Amino acid sequence: MDITDEQLLVSEDHRKTLNLYLTKLNTQFYNADPERNYTRAARSAVEAFMSLDASPEVKEYVLANSISEELDFVGIEAAESRYFSFLEMYPDSKFSQPLKNRFAGWLDLAEGKPAPEFSGQSPDGNQVYLSDFLGKVVYIDIWASWCRPCLVEFPHAKNIKNQFRENDDVVFMYVSIDDEKDAWLNMLNKIPDFNGVHIMSENAWRSQIAQDYIIKGIPRYMLINKDGTIANVNANRPSSGEVLINDIRGLLGQP
Repeated sequence: MDITDEQLLVSEDHRKTLNLYLTKLNTQFYNADPERNYTRAARSAVEAFMSLDASPEVKEYVLANSISEELDFVGIEAAESRYFSFLEMYPDSKFSQPLKNRFAGWLDLAEGKPAPEFSGQSPDGNQVYLSDFLGKVVYIDIWASWCRPCLVEFPHAKNIKNQFRENDDVVFMYVSIDDEKDAWLNMLNKIPDFNGVHIMSENAWRSQIAQDYIIKGIPRYMLINKDGTIANVNANRPSSGEVLINDIRGLLGQP
């Protein structure tokens, strides 16, 4: 099959074939990267493809798809320059409107924007809402029991929480997007000192929080201001240590 042929764009199955080829390229660059930087590997894969003697239609699709994925998984800051370059390069592209829709979604999550409401069920069966903590700084950790990178962060999270253990103005909220409630509860039982506000979001990846906050991958961390506005929907991880501590202190108005 000629991977550069525009006929690959005819159907979803054909596009999947093209995307699988790009995934293979991505993996090759990722494995060769000493720092295992996924975004850099993905961009290198696209650059390698663009150097092929492919049809203009295929190159346009590959570039648009790459920017779309970067918007979904990395966010607006990383993809912004590539997004505007694409619109300038392909002003009449049929892929422009979907990209614009994605970009607009991130603009709604900019610093200072109202944080979209969401809720979930606590381990004891009560419904808990983000707005229940208005007046407090909320650090949100989106995770799942099967997510190894999520679990690796928990010991670091314990250290962060210890820094604010006597401050009632900080809430650490853990939102599980597990499909099965038992898996979530079993993991909580395995970590008895896993303190914080725990909820399970209904419908996992199709949940309200996943849709409204454009959550395509986990772990994902977010900071919400006391007034219920967004501070950062791509906040630093607990393993960042003092960086995250200073972020929270800044929202509290502490030096």
